[in-house]
Amino acid sequence: MQDQKSKIKRKTGEVDVYIGARIRMRRMMMRMSQDTLASRLGLAFQQIQKYEIGANRVGTGRLLDIAIILLAPIPFFFEGAPGAEKLPDASSDIACDTTDLMQFL
Repeated sequence: MQDQKSKIKRKTGEVDVYIGARIRMRRMMMRMSQDTLASRLGLAFQQIQKYEIGANRVGTGRLLDIAIILLAPIPFFFEGAPGAEKLPDASSDIACDTTDLMQFL
């Protein structure tokens, strides 16, 4: 019997649609087909279509793989995303300082 959590399907939202559009934009900037990107990720091109229209959510590991293939930094996919204006500025007192974080860990 499957675990209950594995049966829960999360709905995608406007951020997923936005990130998918950014993936599509970058892929097209690179003059890469959905087939090529899918092949390099070990997926079917239909999965890339679903990511690009926001029908399927892109996991963090998969987004990293996509960023590497498309030669784009991770923040590229989030620039201008809905809700991003609510994030603290990098110079803010509450922004994360990775040096402090690494010392803490």
